[in-house]
Amino acid sequence: MASLALFGFLNRWNDTMATELEQLPADVARQTLMESFAWEPGRHGSN
Repeated sequence: MASLALFGFLNRWNDTMATELEQLPADVARQTLMESFAWEPGRHGSN
Protein backbone atom coordinates (compact mmCIF):
# COMPACT_ATOMS: atom_id res chain seq x y z
CA MET A 1 0.00 0.00 0.00
CA ALA A 2 2.86 2.36 0.82
CA SER A 3 4.42 1.73 -2.61
CA LEU A 4 1.17 2.60 -4.36
CA ALA A 5 0.83 5.77 -2.31
CA LEU A 6 4.43 6.78 -3.07
CA PHE A 7 4.03 6.28 -6.81
CA GLY A 8 0.74 8.18 -6.77
CA PHE A 9 2.48 11.05 -4.97
CA LEU A 10 5.44 11.03 -7.36
CA ASN A 11 3.10 10.98 -10.36
CA ARG A 12 1.30 14.08 -9.07
CA TRP A 13 4.59 15.76 -8.12
CA ASN A 14 6.12 15.21 -11.56
CA ASP A 15 2.94 16.43 -13.23
CA THR A 16 2.81 19.57 -11.09
CA MET A 17 6.50 20.38 -11.54
CA ALA A 18 6.36 19.53 -15.27
CA THR A 19 9.30 17.15 -14.83
CA GLU A 20 10.70 15.99 -18.16
CA LEU A 21 12.18 12.57 -18.83
CA GLU A 22 15.95 12.26 -18.92
CA GLN A 23 17.46 11.81 -22.37
CA LEU A 24 18.04 8.03 -22.27
CA PRO A 25 14.55 7.04 -21.03
CA ALA A 26 13.00 9.51 -23.49
CA ASP A 27 14.95 7.97 -26.38
CA VAL A 28 13.95 4.43 -25.38
CA ALA A 29 10.30 5.48 -25.09
CA ARG A 30 10.41 7.13 -28.49
CA GLN A 31 11.94 4.04 -30.11
CA THR A 32 9.59 1.52 -28.54
CA LEU A 33 6.32 3.27 -27.79
CA MET A 34 6.03 5.56 -30.82
CA GLU A 35 6.33 2.62 -33.21
CA SER A 36 3.92 0.31 -31.41
CA PHE A 37 1.39 2.64 -29.79
CA ALA A 38 1.62 6.03 -31.55
CA TRP A 39 2.87 7.50 -28.24
CA GLU A 40 3.94 11.12 -28.12
CA PRO A 41 6.05 12.73 -25.39
CA GLY A 42 4.36 15.29 -23.21
CA ARG A 43 1.59 15.53 -20.71
CA HIS A 44 -1.16 12.92 -20.91
CA GLY A 45 -4.49 12.82 -19.22
CA SER A 46 -7.77 14.60 -19.09
CA ASN A 47 -6.55 18.07 -18.09
